[in-house]
Amino acid sequence: MKDIRNDLKERIGELQALRAQLQRQLDTLAEREAMLHSMLEYERMRWPEQAILPGLDKTNGHRLWTPLSRFIVETLGTYGPQSLDELRRRALDHGHDFKGKSPGRALNFALVGMARNRIVKKLDTGKWKLAHPDDESV
Repeated sequence: MKDIRNDLKERIGELQALRAQLQRQLDTLAEREAMLHSMLEYERMRWPEQAILPGLDKTNGHRLWTPLSRFIVETLGTYGPQSLDELRRRALDHGHDFKGKSPGRALNFALVGMARNRIVKKLDTGKWKLAHPDDESV
């Protein structure tokens, strides 16, 4: 009978080396996953307007919005499509402070910026509505 203790020790050594290699791969994957989670969190902070589109969480990043943009989103969400004049009247009735700026002009400027970011959409009727996340024609 042959003594196989050295062969067994060699196989154990190979398995230990393989385990160490696999552990290094797992550690690398965990680091990559953590990096991607960090990048995702950064993007959530960078693009908070997506957080209050219909169907998405309405609290994430909401504090980063201007009072005027919050007013627009809340008004369109509550009352549906509104003309610029309707939004202006509601903002004035609501007591929104335009800080000496023309209410219609400030609202129009905000709406155009929000449309560029696919938050609102201007309808053929001239009214504005919240954009749907799947709506590519914004």
